[in-house]
Amino acid sequence: MVAAVPILVLFLSLQRYIVGGLSAGSVKG
Repeated sequence: MVAAVPILVLFLSLQRYIVGGLSAGSVKG
């Protein structure tokens, strides 16, 4: 269970980064 914590944090970080990138890309047109 403990070993999954860093993976979960990394996943959430990447998800926010990807969503932010897609949002910025859509705004730029």
